[in-house]
Amino acid sequence: MVIGILLESIGLELDQSKFIVSQVMSLLAGLAFRHFIPASSTNVIKRHLVATILGLYLGHFVFDKDFLHLIILSTMSLGLMKTCPRYCVHILVLVFAMIYLSFVHLYYQINYYGQKNFDITSPMMIFVQKLTYIAFSYVDGSKSSDKLNEHQKSNALILFPGILEFYSYLFHFQGVVVGPGCNFKDYIEFIDGTNIKKHQNYSTLKCPSVKKALFKKISITLLMIVVFLKLTLKYPFSSYLEPDVLAKPLWFRLLYLHLASKGHHLYYYIPWTLSDAVNNASGFGFNGYDEKGEPKWDLLTNINIYELETSTSFKHSIDNWHIQTKNWLRRIFFDRLPKGKTLGVFVVSCIWHGFYPGYYFSFVFSAFVIYVGRGIRRNIRPFFLKNKILTHLYAVITYSVTHITIAYIIVPFFVLTVESSIKFYNSLYWIGHLLTLILIVTLPKQSFKSKSS
Repeated sequence: MVIGILLESIGLELDQSKFIVSQVMSLLAGLAFRHFIPASSTNVIKRHLVATILGLYLGHFVFDKDFLHLIILSTMSLGLMKTCPRYCVHILVLVFAMIYLSFVHLYYQINYYGQKNFDITSPMMIFVQKLTYIAFSYVDGSKSSDKLNEHQKSNALILFPGILEFYSYLFHFQGVVVGPGCNFKDYIEFIDGTNIKKHQNYSTLKCPSVKKALFKKISITLLMIVVFLKLTLKYPFSSYLEPDVLAKPLWFRLLYLHLASKGHHLYYYIPWTLSDAVNNASGFGFNGYDEKGEPKWDLLTNINIYELETSTSFKHSIDNWHIQTKNWLRRIFFDRLPKGKTLGVFVVSCIWHGFYPGYYFSFVFSAFVIYVGRGIRRNIRPFFLKNKILTHLYAVITYSVTHITIAYIIVPFFVLTVESSIKFYNSLYWIGHLLTLILIVTLPKQSFKSKSS
């Protein structure tokens, strides 16, 4: 009944309505969880049980019978970690999880081609992160410390987690629907209260206030939902390819593209900000105190909206986008691959997202944009740092170019198909690709190299 009313009154699709309802339920459950079952050594089992049971209910509510995929993926991965030789379980779990996810991606792509719905592949992508975190940490626990970096040392698992801990980490109600991914150790410290104890000197545990963080994140989410309903749903990227828009002057199309891009960012801003609030409501996400003594609730933050919207470089935008997935790619792949690190991360990220051609139009071109961005910063930027006027002029230029470039890059990611992607780039004469190629040819090759791995 509630879903039907939401769907009819504000025009949301069924999957979007279920998501909103599930997150509201999770938010209320999180507040009750934090108040009635506070973190303590005596409440550990109770917190695990409640978090898991609520997560199973919410997952089934949103995804119905497709929720079974998460149970199969997690249980078969558990079987691999329990029965296979410890030295290789991380590779086996990674390969199995990625293959399973790929088959489900392909199933939806074949049977629901071009329909960008909120389906079971979204939480499966997060489960792949969590399962590989456990598997790699478990293998790290069998290695000597001199073979591990600092992050690997602090997260290594000497013993394999208990069954309740394992399923609680995967299915806890705060993250089962939309994540984000997190380290196993961070979750366990949230359950037993260590995440608070290590930042306090009190003899008794004092839960830091979450009111400001919750008010800010919920307020931003509500504002973005209004904009989403008024702007994003009315002006999808596909409308850019309609004849009446393509007939407009270039300046109009670039402005239209820019505004549509901002609207489409909300497809990710809304769920990630709301999921951050849900986790914080339950007490998960506390990350110590700032210099003013205010509690920080950014451990699970997946996106820095202000930094993104004021970014003056593509690299800075990437640094503040999909933060938890970026951390996963770095910790599981980039830090561990002996060579071909960047290429390896690129390939894994592509497969993890799925197989729509539009994704690869976006990913491949973005790699070249990052490459060229290094050359621009090292060869062109210094000329604008001679006085304040030139510095401000450079900031205005790079802001405009960065945000138009982002819009230019992400359109194929949303329109999905080869035909629509090519039609879009044809309408703009492939100008972004041509300028990128010119810069690659003209700028010194040495300037494109990364300063460090």
